[in-house]
Amino acid sequence: MEQESRWLSSLWAEQLGGCRVIASVSHQHLYGLSFRIFLPMTLRLPFAAQPLFYGEQLAQLPRHVRYAFISSPAFLSRLDSTLKAPACELIVSAGGALRDSDAEQVWQRFGCQVSEIYGSTETGILAWRQCDRAEAPWRRFPQVRLEQVTPDRWQVWSPLIAGDSGLQLDDRLTMQPDGGFQLAGRHDRIVKIGDKRISLSEIERRLTDLPEIEDAVSAGGHAS
Repeated sequence: MEQESRWLSSLWAEQLGGCRVIASVSHQHLYGLSFRIFLPMTLRLPFAAQPLFYGEQLAQLPRHVRYAFISSPAFLSRLDSTLKAPACELIVSAGGALRDSDAEQVWQRFGCQVSEIYGSTETGILAWRQCDRAEAPWRRFPQVRLEQVTPDRWQVWSPLIAGDSGLQLDDRLTMQPDGGFQLAGRHDRIVKIGDKRISLSEIERRLTDLPEIEDAVSAGGHAS
Protein backbone atom coordinates (compact mmCIF):
# COMPACT_ATOMS: atom_id res chain seq x y z
CA MET A 1 0.00 0.00 0.00
CA GLU A 2 2.79 2.40 0.92
CA GLN A 3 4.72 1.77 -2.29
CA GLU A 4 1.56 2.03 -4.38
CA SER A 5 0.61 5.34 -2.75
CA ARG A 6 4.08 6.72 -3.48
CA TRP A 7 3.73 5.90 -7.17
CA LEU A 8 0.34 7.61 -7.31
CA SER A 9 1.64 10.59 -5.36
CA SER A 10 4.42 11.08 -7.90
CA LEU A 11 1.73 11.37 -10.57
CA TRP A 12 -0.77 13.63 -8.86
CA ALA A 13 0.70 15.32 -5.76
CA GLU A 14 1.07 18.76 -7.35
CA GLN A 15 -2.26 18.54 -9.17
CA LEU A 16 -4.22 17.59 -6.03
CA GLY A 17 -2.93 20.25 -3.65
CA GLY A 18 -5.90 21.61 -1.68
CA CYS A 19 -8.37 19.02 -3.01
CA ARG A 20 -10.84 16.87 -1.11
CA VAL A 21 -11.06 13.19 -2.09
CA ILE A 22 -14.52 11.77 -2.75
CA ALA A 23 -15.41 8.32 -4.06
CA SER A 24 -18.21 6.17 -5.42
CA VAL A 25 -16.32 2.96 -4.60
CA SER A 26 -16.18 1.07 -1.31
CA HIS A 27 -13.06 0.92 0.87
CA GLN A 28 -13.89 -2.78 1.35
CA HIS A 29 -12.35 -3.42 -2.07
CA LEU A 30 -8.61 -2.97 -2.61
CA TYR A 31 -9.09 -0.24 -5.22
CA GLY A 32 -11.26 1.80 -2.88
CA LEU A 33 -8.99 1.19 0.10
CA SER A 34 -5.87 2.23 -1.80
CA PHE A 35 -7.24 5.27 -3.66
CA ARG A 36 -9.94 6.49 -1.29
CA ILE A 37 -8.08 6.03 2.02
CA PHE A 38 -4.33 5.50 1.60
CA LEU A 39 -3.74 7.99 -1.22
CA PRO A 40 -5.26 11.01 0.59
CA MET A 41 -3.48 9.98 3.79
CA THR A 42 -0.16 9.94 1.91
CA LEU A 43 -0.89 13.36 0.38
CA ARG A 44 -2.38 14.69 3.64
CA LEU A 45 -5.66 15.53 1.95
CA PRO A 46 -9.14 15.45 3.53
CA PHE A 47 -11.43 12.68 2.29
CA ALA A 48 -15.13 11.93 2.61
CA ALA A 49 -16.03 9.22 5.12
CA GLN A 50 -19.08 8.06 3.16
CA PRO A 51 -19.15 6.95 -0.49
CA LEU A 52 -21.41 8.42 -3.15
CA PHE A 53 -24.13 6.11 -4.41
CA TYR A 54 -25.99 8.39 -6.83
CA GLY A 55 -25.16 11.14 -9.27
CA GLU A 56 -27.54 13.42 -7.36
CA GLN A 57 -25.20 13.26 -4.35
CA LEU A 58 -22.33 14.36 -6.56
CA ALA A 59 -24.37 17.30 -7.85
CA GLN A 60 -25.16 18.48 -4.29
CA LEU A 61 -21.53 18.82 -3.19
CA PRO A 62 -20.33 22.33 -2.20
CA ARG A 63 -19.17 24.32 -5.22
CA HIS A 64 -16.32 26.16 -3.48
CA VAL A 65 -14.30 22.94 -2.99
CA ARG A 66 -12.03 21.26 -5.56
CA TYR A 67 -12.31 17.48 -5.66
CA ALA A 68 -10.47 14.32 -6.63
CA PHE A 69 -13.18 11.83 -7.60
CA ILE A 70 -12.40 8.09 -7.30
CA SER A 71 -14.96 6.19 -9.34
CA SER A 72 -15.70 3.26 -11.64
CA PRO A 73 -16.87 2.71 -15.23
CA ALA A 74 -20.33 1.64 -14.02
CA PHE A 75 -20.90 4.83 -12.00
CA LEU A 76 -19.48 7.16 -14.64
CA SER A 77 -21.60 5.60 -17.39
CA ARG A 78 -24.81 6.31 -15.43
CA LEU A 79 -24.22 10.00 -14.68
CA ASP A 80 -27.12 12.27 -15.63
CA SER A 81 -25.86 14.99 -17.95
CA THR A 82 -28.56 17.39 -16.70
CA LEU A 83 -27.13 17.49 -13.15
CA LYS A 84 -24.55 20.09 -12.19
CA ALA A 85 -20.99 18.85 -11.91
CA PRO A 86 -18.64 19.86 -9.07
CA ALA A 87 -15.13 21.14 -9.79
CA CYS A 88 -12.90 18.07 -10.15
CA GLU A 89 -9.14 18.29 -10.57
CA LEU A 90 -8.89 14.53 -11.03
CA ILE A 91 -11.30 11.73 -11.92
CA VAL A 92 -9.98 8.18 -11.58
CA SER A 93 -11.66 5.08 -12.98
CA ALA A 94 -10.69 1.44 -12.36
CA GLY A 95 -12.25 -1.96 -11.88
CA GLY A 96 -13.21 -2.46 -15.52
CA ALA A 97 -12.95 -1.00 -19.00
CA LEU A 98 -14.25 2.54 -19.46
CA ARG A 99 -15.84 3.07 -22.86
CA ASP A 100 -14.41 5.89 -24.95
CA SER A 101 -17.88 7.42 -25.27
CA ASP A 102 -18.30 7.53 -21.48
CA ALA A 103 -14.84 9.08 -21.04
CA GLU A 104 -15.78 11.75 -23.59
CA GLN A 105 -19.06 12.52 -21.78
CA VAL A 106 -17.24 12.86 -18.46
CA TRP A 107 -14.76 15.27 -20.05
CA GLN A 108 -17.57 17.37 -21.55
CA ARG A 109 -19.42 17.50 -18.26
CA PHE A 110 -16.58 18.04 -15.78
CA GLY A 111 -13.95 19.60 -18.04
CA CYS A 112 -11.60 16.96 -16.65
CA GLN A 113 -10.20 13.96 -18.50
CA VAL A 114 -10.49 10.58 -16.80
CA SER A 115 -7.34 8.83 -15.57
CA GLU A 116 -7.75 5.06 -15.87
CA ILE A 117 -5.84 2.55 -13.77
CA TYR A 118 -4.91 -0.96 -14.91
CA GLY A 119 -4.13 -3.64 -12.36
CA SER A 120 -5.67 -6.29 -10.15
CA THR A 121 -5.90 -7.42 -6.55
CA GLU A 122 -3.06 -9.89 -7.18
CA THR A 123 -0.70 -7.51 -8.98
CA GLY A 124 -1.54 -4.11 -7.53
CA ILE A 125 -1.47 -1.16 -9.92
CA LEU A 126 0.44 -1.83 -13.14
CA ALA A 127 -0.27 1.04 -15.53
CA TRP A 128 -2.34 4.14 -16.10
CA ARG A 129 -3.55 6.25 -18.98
CA GLN A 130 -5.11 9.64 -19.59
CA CYS A 131 -8.32 9.29 -21.60
CA ASP A 132 -7.53 12.24 -23.86
CA ARG A 133 -8.24 10.35 -27.09
CA ALA A 134 -9.71 7.08 -28.32
CA GLU A 135 -7.53 4.07 -27.49
CA ALA A 136 -5.01 6.10 -25.51
CA PRO A 137 -2.01 3.88 -24.65
CA TRP A 138 -1.37 2.49 -21.18
CA ARG A 139 1.85 3.57 -19.44
CA ARG A 140 3.57 1.33 -16.90
CA PHE A 141 4.32 2.59 -13.41
CA PRO A 142 8.01 2.75 -12.41
CA GLN A 143 9.60 -0.64 -11.67
CA VAL A 144 6.80 -2.58 -13.40
CA ARG A 145 8.34 -4.95 -15.95
CA LEU A 146 6.47 -6.86 -18.66
CA GLU A 147 7.95 -9.75 -20.61
CA GLN A 148 6.39 -11.80 -23.39
CA VAL A 149 6.92 -15.41 -22.34
CA THR A 150 4.95 -17.05 -25.19
CA PRO A 151 3.52 -15.59 -28.43
CA ASP A 152 0.35 -14.53 -26.64
CA ARG A 153 1.27 -14.56 -22.93
CA TRP A 154 2.82 -11.85 -20.77
CA GLN A 155 4.51 -12.12 -17.39
CA VAL A 156 4.67 -9.13 -15.03
CA TRP A 157 7.15 -8.30 -12.26
CA SER A 158 6.65 -5.51 -9.76
CA PRO A 159 7.68 -4.58 -6.20
CA LEU A 160 3.97 -4.91 -5.40
CA ILE A 161 4.01 -8.63 -6.31
CA ALA A 162 5.36 -11.01 -3.68
CA GLY A 163 8.27 -13.24 -4.66
CA ASP A 164 10.63 -13.18 -7.62
CA SER A 165 8.67 -15.22 -10.16
CA GLY A 166 6.12 -12.53 -11.03
CA LEU A 167 2.63 -13.33 -12.28
CA GLN A 168 1.25 -14.36 -15.64
CA LEU A 169 -1.43 -12.01 -16.96
CA ASP A 170 -4.76 -13.25 -18.25
CA ASP A 171 -4.96 -10.16 -20.45
CA ARG A 172 -3.70 -10.03 -24.01
CA LEU A 173 -1.43 -7.05 -24.64
CA THR A 174 -0.45 -5.27 -27.84
CA MET A 175 2.85 -3.47 -27.29
CA GLN A 176 3.76 -0.21 -28.99
CA PRO A 177 7.25 0.96 -30.06
CA ASP A 178 7.32 3.71 -27.42
CA GLY A 179 6.70 1.25 -24.56
CA GLY A 180 2.98 1.89 -24.23
CA PHE A 181 0.47 -0.90 -24.75
CA GLN A 182 -3.17 -1.67 -25.49
CA LEU A 183 -5.38 -4.28 -23.86
CA ALA A 184 -6.61 -6.77 -26.45
CA GLY A 185 -9.02 -9.04 -24.59
CA ARG A 186 -8.52 -11.85 -22.12
CA HIS A 187 -7.39 -15.45 -22.39
CA ASP A 188 -10.09 -16.71 -20.08
CA ARG A 189 -12.86 -15.47 -22.41
CA ILE A 190 -11.94 -17.78 -25.27
CA VAL A 191 -14.51 -20.25 -26.59
CA LYS A 192 -14.30 -22.85 -29.35
CA ILE A 193 -16.86 -22.70 -32.15
CA GLY A 194 -16.46 -25.19 -34.97
CA ASP A 195 -12.89 -25.93 -33.82
CA LYS A 196 -12.07 -22.22 -34.04
CA ARG A 197 -10.99 -20.24 -30.99
CA ILE A 198 -13.19 -17.15 -30.55
CA SER A 199 -12.64 -14.28 -28.10
CA LEU A 200 -15.87 -13.15 -26.44
CA SER A 201 -14.16 -9.86 -25.58
CA GLU A 202 -13.34 -9.28 -29.25
CA ILE A 203 -16.96 -9.98 -30.23
CA GLU A 204 -18.13 -7.39 -27.70
CA ARG A 205 -15.56 -4.86 -28.88
CA ARG A 206 -16.54 -5.25 -32.53
CA LEU A 207 -20.24 -4.99 -31.71
CA THR A 208 -19.79 -1.79 -29.70
CA ASP A 209 -17.77 -0.32 -32.59
CA LEU A 210 -21.05 -0.24 -34.54
CA PRO A 211 -22.83 3.13 -34.23
CA GLU A 212 -26.18 1.42 -33.64
CA ILE A 213 -24.96 -0.51 -30.56
CA GLU A 214 -24.21 1.17 -27.24
CA ASP A 215 -23.20 -1.87 -25.18
CA ALA A 216 -22.88 -5.61 -25.69
CA VAL A 217 -22.30 -8.75 -23.65
CA SER A 218 -21.40 -12.14 -25.13
CA ALA A 219 -21.86 -15.21 -22.96
CA GLY A 220 -20.22 -18.57 -23.49
CA GLY A 221 -22.19 -21.73 -22.82
CA HIS A 222 -22.55 -25.39 -23.68
CA ALA A 223 -24.75 -26.61 -26.52
CA SER A 224 -27.59 -28.84 -25.38
